[in-house]
Amino acid sequence: LWTRGIKILARLHEPPDPEKILLLRTELRGLGVKVGNLENPKVFAQFHRNSLIGMPAPVLTFLTPEGEHETVPQQGRVSVLFFYDTSCAKCKLETSRLRSVLEGITFPVDFYAIYSGIYQDQWEDYRASRWNITPENVTLHHLWDPELDTGFQMEYGVLQTPQMLLVDTKGIIVGRGLDSEALVKLLPSVAPDDYEYGNI
Repeated sequence: LWTRGIKILARLHEPPDPEKILLLRTELRGLGVKVGNLENPKVFAQFHRNSLIGMPAPVLTFLTPEGEHETVPQQGRVSVLFFYDTSCAKCKLETSRLRSVLEGITFPVDFYAIYSGIYQDQWEDYRASRWNITPENVTLHHLWDPELDTGFQMEYGVLQTPQMLLVDTKGIIVGRGLDSEALVKLLPSVAPDDYEYGNI
């Protein structure tokens, strides 16, 4: 499009992690789903059709570190969903950047840090070393789906990590494929009327 004189804003991503693709294929086969090439545009579209901007966010139930069930997102509060993996270099970088973003938020937000992997000991270490913050206005929820029961990959188009989405108080997706910088720019649009969002 750009070569035709049509201005676009595009964000390039690395190809999906082959190990995650294999894990996802295996899980989907176990559910009786026949999976084609996940890089195929039609399959890619299937993975993203439930989490497009302007659509209601899929409501899924994950597990807390204590094994309790928690439903995501909760209507009535702004939610950020951050899917990450402990071995992902970009996730580690984004987690570091998110710390200051979360500490600068001036209105109530639920931040769901959702581990996409299956190794509990690595998850515990990551939480202890990288998520050791207590932002004043943000409730930090640590969640995972070790048995891949939620289908979050398909519901939220998580073919690679990190994947971050912003959901407003009505449960509508207002941002996806975000990084920290994009999140900061979008947060004022979902701030409640009686709050002012400051500069981060």
